[in-house]
Amino acid sequence: MPAEDAADYQMNMFLGDRYVRMQTRLAAASDKLDNATDGNVENLKAEAGKLIQTQKVEMETVCTFF
Repeated sequence: MPAEDAADYQMNMFLGDRYVRMQTRLAAASDKLDNATDGNVENLKAEAGKLIQTQKVEMETVCTFF
């Protein structure tokens, strides 16, 4: 079982209905943890903006938990 599937399963078991997973493929940004260049940070922000727009329902669900 891939690590992301194991983490997804464990969080679902731990949080139940309060667990929401939002994931996207990075088209413009690098997913390398050590790439903190200004350009990549800006690309990550743009990717986050797209994720928020495409997963509004999930975002609203998460906001109800607070």
